[in-house]
Amino acid sequence: MIRLWKQYLIWAVVISVTLSALFLSDASLSKTGTTATASPNASPSPVASPSPASVAGHGSATVSREVTIHLTDQGFVPNYVQSTSGHDLSVTLVNSGTRPHSFTIDALGIDVTVNPGETKSVVVPSPGLGDFSYVSNAPGDSGMKGELTFYI
Repeated sequence: MIRLWKQYLIWAVVISVTLSALFLSDASLSKTGTTATASPNASPSPVASPSPASVAGHGSATVSREVTIHLTDQGFVPNYVQSTSGHDLSVTLVNSGTRPHSFTIDALGIDVTVNPGETKSVVVPSPGLGDFSYVSNAPGDSGMKGELTFYI
């Protein structure tokens, strides 16, 4: 009788461990979510997930209410910023390059020019969830771009 009882106990432990592993595996998969993709018009998506791999190059930053972005002659640093939604985002722009650069988010009506050695601040009003491209429209900055993602 004790031997049978031990077998039931062993099976109960094996089943519990297996179910726990499956539950934890499903939970970690659901946390990764789906990668949000910016539309050409930078319109907010209904659900956005942080996706720092979506913009290659000069790093990423996860922030809450403020971020510093360096405008260099090689691009924005970081060129991917993710922030929680529901509040304004204060952006400090530091031009560490040798020529003027701009920080432009067309979808939000933001366009700031920063001269070499200059620092400027801009407030990005809370746009809700979504991905927004930022670019430099200054001469010689073709292809200088980044992405700002607001997520839950």
